[in-house]
Amino acid sequence: MKSPLDKAHVITSKFGMRTLAGVTSMHNGIDLCPQDGKHPTDIVAVCDGTVTYKVSNLPDGHTGLNVSNNAAGNCIYYKTDDGYRIQYHHLKADSICVNVNQRVQAGDKIGVMGTTGKSTGVHLHYEIRNPAGNPVDPLPYLDNGLALPVVQRSKPILRNGNKGSDIKNMQELLLKAGFQLPRWGADGSFGEETLTALRAFQTAHKLVVDGICGPLTWGALGKFA
Repeated sequence: MKSPLDKAHVITSKFGMRTLAGVTSMHNGIDLCPQDGKHPTDIVAVCDGTVTYKVSNLPDGHTGLNVSNNAAGNCIYYKTDDGYRIQYHHLKADSICVNVNQRVQAGDKIGVMGTTGKSTGVHLHYEIRNPAGNPVDPLPYLDNGLALPVVQRSKPILRNGNKGSDIKNMQELLLKAGFQLPRWGADGSFGEETLTALRAFQTAHKLVVDGICGPLTWGALGKFA
């Protein structure tokens, strides 16, 4: 199988148990973001198969951890010729360019990476289920020419008002990246000064400017570690 992205990527969350917003649950796939942090990023078929399921009518505003219906967002499932099911979640609104029962070949464009459904930022949830319907770790199936090391997968999502060592770490990385915190410095408290610096960092790196340090922002900050 090839990579589901059309460019080099980082893995921001692995297959297995994980804690998100204080809730521990099974993560049945892996989350991918583009290495360069730039969008839009095309999603492509990893191998030949037939599309079996499609949701494409959700707006880009249908997103966040509180989403309970259509948690996968805009998504595509297709079955490979040997019975495996490939699932792509959280695609951008109006970007899916294949239909149910359509044949796809490895490398065909499926849609564009987005953040619809239960999502904290722009990324692709990539899931593989075996012929029995059980989820399997997609990592061994990635094209080794594009797969990069896992980065910052254990970092929590940080917001204005949070405090602690992870905030201090984020602030230190912002300072290394050249974004100043002249009044308070790396004090471990996420206040307005840190919020302003984080938004400036996201703008400079062409990330979603939401003032939240999620997987994609952590990945970009990780370059300055």
